[in-house]
Amino acid sequence: MARANLTLLNNALQQTGWSGALLAPQTWREAVRERLHSASWEQAAAGVRPFLASGADAALLTPENLRQLLIAD
Repeated sequence: MARANLTLLNNALQQTGWSGALLAPQTWREAVRERLHSASWEQAAAGVRPFLASGADAALLTPENLRQLLIAD
């Protein structure tokens, strides 16, 4: 993850009451994977859909697909 994006993620976490340590390039993937266990997937997918490019397949927005992306380097 680019450093600027990681800064934005840490800022967003702090604004929403995150009490954990700041995320680093080595730790953000695991933190996101952990959050997937308790997240409302329907709410998360609904929040992302407006930002998809025209013609994108929203059906690809699944927890399993995101887990696979988080494993990839």
